[in-house]
Amino acid sequence: MSKDIEAGTQNALPFEKSSVSKAKNSKRCTGWVAPLCIIGCILVVVLLWWVISVIVSSVEASKSLKMLQQCMNDTSLSKTTTSLIVPDDQCNGENFKLLDLSKLKNLATLVVGDRCFRYVQKVNIRNLKQLKTVTIGKESFTLNREWYGQNPDFRLVLKNCPSLTRLSIGDHSFLEYTTCDLAQLPSLEIVEMGDFNSSAESSSFYWASLSLKSRCVLHPSCVDLPRLKSLLLGNHAFLYAKEVVLESTCLLG
Repeated sequence: MSKDIEAGTQNALPFEKSSVSKAKNSKRCTGWVAPLCIIGCILVVVLLWWVISVIVSSVEASKSLKMLQQCMNDTSLSKTTTSLIVPDDQCNGENFKLLDLSKLKNLATLVVGDRCFRYVQKVNIRNLKQLKTVTIGKESFTLNREWYGQNPDFRLVLKNCPSLTRLSIGDHSFLEYTTCDLAQLPSLEIVEMGDFNSSAESSSFYWASLSLKSRCVLHPSCVDLPRLKSLLLGNHAFLYAKEVVLESTCLLG
């Protein structure tokens, strides 16, 4: 009987060792599951955030374009539009808070007259491959030229317009804006803000910081804005700027 028990015990040992080995392997596998789940959840959240932000931006751009059409007497605007000219004293409705031109994919020329878009708080001009010139008149995107207030949410963003050669902004425009972000404009040659031929106050972007930068990829000289010839600022333009950034970011692959 004792021999039978001993033999049974010996036969059971390999099974016990196998069970222990499987348990260890199972713990190892389980140890990887939690980090992978966390990483997966983070990726899903990031992807959802990106999708939602794209959808929201598209909806806002469509709404902005519709309001722009209405304030210009139902002028037809679409992705085939190549020129946009806004006459003086237009688009000053109190509900017009955002000007987003990203839907006008073939826009080549933008001209805004004097005293337009008084209540607009954010201007987005992005990803317009054909845009060559932007001209904005006096006292546009300014609620009251006599009130030198500021708002941290008021911003102009002009980005990724590779054909843009000239940006001209009249005096007292964007008075309350605190951000002027110009980036990825490799063909930009001339920037003019305010009346630089007069001793009178221009006060464009009175409170704003100036960020003039771009992204250089495989450019032989590693110089950003390689075609920039002149930057002209009128009296009191960017008077209370916290910083002025002229930045080059060169990627050599």
